[in-house]
Amino acid sequence: MNCNDAIKNLETMRSKLKGDSRALFDIVFDNAQYTEIDRYAKNGQNEGFIKCAYGTVSCCPVYAFMQDRACGNALTYGDAKKISKLMNLATQNGTPVVGFYDSDGVNLNEGFESINAYGSIMSAASSLSGVVPFVSVILGACIGTAAIAASMSDFIIVLKDSEFYLNNPNVLGDRDGQIGSSSLAIKNGTASLIAQSKEDAANILAKLFEYLPQNNLSPLPANDYSAPDTEISKDRAAAVINGVVDKDSYFELSSEFHSEISCGFARIFGRTVGAISVLLDGEYLSPKAAAKLIRFINFCDSFTIPVVSFSDCRGFLGEKSLELNGDIKVISTLIKTYAETTSPKINLIVGEAIGSGATLFSSANGADCVLALPCARVGLLEPAAAVELFYKEQLAAGQDRKALEEKYIEEQCNPFIAASQGFIDDVVKPDEAHAAIGERLEMLINKRVNKIERKHFNI
Repeated sequence: MNCNDAIKNLETMRSKLKGDSRALFDIVFDNAQYTEIDRYAKNGQNEGFIKCAYGTVSCCPVYAFMQDRACGNALTYGDAKKISKLMNLATQNGTPVVGFYDSDGVNLNEGFESINAYGSIMSAASSLSGVVPFVSVILGACIGTAAIAASMSDFIIVLKDSEFYLNNPNVLGDRDGQIGSSSLAIKNGTASLIAQSKEDAANILAKLFEYLPQNNLSPLPANDYSAPDTEISKDRAAAVINGVVDKDSYFELSSEFHSEISCGFARIFGRTVGAISVLLDGEYLSPKAAAKLIRFINFCDSFTIPVVSFSDCRGFLGEKSLELNGDIKVISTLIKTYAETTSPKINLIVGEAIGSGATLFSSANGADCVLALPCARVGLLEPAAAVELFYKEQLAAGQDRKALEEKYIEEQCNPFIAASQGFIDDVVKPDEAHAAIGERLEMLINKRVNKIERKHFNI
């Protein structure tokens, strides 16, 4: 075959390539420009079910793989090898990975090779964790072992009306269609974000990558900024963050999962930060809400993203169930996670920090800087315990316990008392918070921590 015939043959081969993935790659990658990987790889006589490509998303280099129903509906061992190869390339090159899922699981006709298929993917995915950002996008069905593989990613975006479950709802006796729905994945915290269409998913993905570094050694992206034009509002957790960070910069994750806790990315002075708002308004932090914080703080620490927290918390769930269920282990993991985090850590107390609630984001637990609003309440003991200790005579005389608790908060939980003893670095007005946090981030930008050598902590 001469060169001209070979070129014609190539054009014929390209024209036969089908699949929906290429159309989606066009809207996912910047300017519809990408390099396809293993373009002609097949499964037997059929075109490969998995499509792989490399390009940029929001100017960040990205590897992507997609399960393409136009070329099949089940993963084969050959397809898994393509995904594993892509993940290994990503690890070696320090490049984020995006996986698009839509299949009926593995090809059971391959027998035990089907188990090896996802086993190889999970092994490769585990090597990505903490090295490069990994995002999963659920376009259709993501069931069984595929759901486990997708859940190994840092963030999950689910398309409206997609299916996402480990065990078949019919086997579990689910008659109302709740299990496996995208709405449930958002409510129970399995998924981070929900998209209304493929175009919407692509836009969400592009927005997310505006905040993420390329890998755990890369610098964070920076942008122009303007100060917030809103006041600190305690209407909801996200509103607290929006009142302090750069204008229109807050990108919230898992907003419907324990909404009293808000986590997401934002910018302060144009720099990416991981923002956390714990707005419990005199209530207590539950173990499930703590789990939400643990996962987000771990991600930020892996990629040296500063953690800026806004706290209003009396402590941890004061209920019998905490002890009966052994949930104290979750709470201890949260305390340990924050303490272990070596990224810059700044906390602004916007409400209460009393008792164990004052411990979580305190300088004693690793915060580099603790600020407080003038109206904050910072105390050593829970009001109920303080009354028993400090106001025994008044209680014996029949004074109202609730009134005594309020008296303790007003008289002994003043932020200036905490500041005088070094617990708080500064007390700032609400309109000073943006500048105060930004200046301290500048001060901590070159923070380095040498840790004792070990494989990992074991809580």
